[in-house]
Amino acid sequence: MFFFEEITMWHWWTLGIIFLIFELMLPGACFLWLGISAAIIGIITALIPTLSLVYQLLLFSGISVASIIVYLRYKTQDSSSDSILNKRAKHYIGQIFTLENALKNGQGKIQLGDTIWTIRGPSCDKGAKVKVVSTEGSILNVEIL
Repeated sequence: MFFFEEITMWHWWTLGIIFLIFELMLPGACFLWLGISAAIIGIITALIPTLSLVYQLLLFSGISVASIIVYLRYKTQDSSSDSILNKRAKHYIGQIFTLENALKNGQGKIQLGDTIWTIRGPSCDKGAKVKVVSTEGSILNVEIL
């Protein structure tokens, strides 16, 4: 019927290691879950050595598909959150700064770290304390404290 009539736990663990090596060499996270699924089937085969090849393959397929679906669900939930990573302006929301230059006609500049930012808010004199309340792209909206 099949070329391999009996696949042992060692076959599954070897297949799992091969999948993990693929995971290291190729982008994505699909082979990780296939490798883990193969290792799980290896454990099941060690506990039930008389399990037929058909059931082993069915279990491997089911566990692989289920683990990839679970991974993709958590991955999309995680990436859909409003992350401020690589949005430098949002890091300054809520922080308070002292103006080195006056804020005239509702606009001015402020140096934070190595970057000069455009700020918007009510006109005020040099030395006033302002709080960043929101951002619009690379413009910081401030209010006077």
